[in-house]
Amino acid sequence: MRNALAAALNNVSVFVTLTESDRAAYQDLLGVGGPSVLAIPNAVPDVPLGPGDPGAHKLLAAGRLEHQKGFDLLLEAFAAVAAKHPDWTLDIFGRGSRREPLEQSIVDLGLGGQVRINAPTDRLGEHMRTASVFVLTSRFEGFPLVLLEAMAAGLAVVSFDCPTGPGEILTDGTSGLLIPPEDVPALAAALDRIMVDESLRRRLATAAPAAVLPYSTQQVGQRWHELLAGDHVGPIGG
Repeated sequence: MRNALAAALNNVSVFVTLTESDRAAYQDLLGVGGPSVLAIPNAVPDVPLGPGDPGAHKLLAAGRLEHQKGFDLLLEAFAAVAAKHPDWTLDIFGRGSRREPLEQSIVDLGLGGQVRINAPTDRLGEHMRTASVFVLTSRFEGFPLVLLEAMAAGLAVVSFDCPTGPGEILTDGTSGLLIPPEDVPALAAALDRIMVDESLRRRLATAAPAAVLPYSTQQVGQRWHELLAGDHVGPIGG
């Protein structure tokens, strides 16, 4: 698909990707004689969210109930530490073809009293107010907007460093916890760490909104304005 796309770009002046890693990949593909390749991310919607409650013993996850989103990995990791934290719960919001297998996994793993799969909601921000941690376990992403929304809401976040996006958005240990992709034991250890340590949750939650500022509608809008006006568009945060 990338090769077909590259062949169709003869009359294109600028090619825009969502992430720096995609920008680098397409720049290599298109070469020095091709169009300019720039990364401009999606912006965080200006909607009321949060703030989260660092003292709450509740994890939150959201997305399509499909293989890509890795909720099976999340359940496996949570099951490894759930008995140690019986007062913690996990709420997953979404719909998709994997709902029944995921619900069966909840039963098989003995998590019925701690995990709920909920229908998707357009009021996720209200649920963020009752949670302290947002978890993203995708096997891959285009650009994880829900991760930015959770950070903007002031939740501590734990995320796989999947392609693409989380590694560019998060600074591990500062604005969230970044875990090697699909590493269930490492995810379980990170969940255990963040559930035990309220001071860590508070520190990450406090730092998260500032990390999202480069993705505000104002800053992303300005980058598009500069591009369309013919001005230079620098890297995120630059």
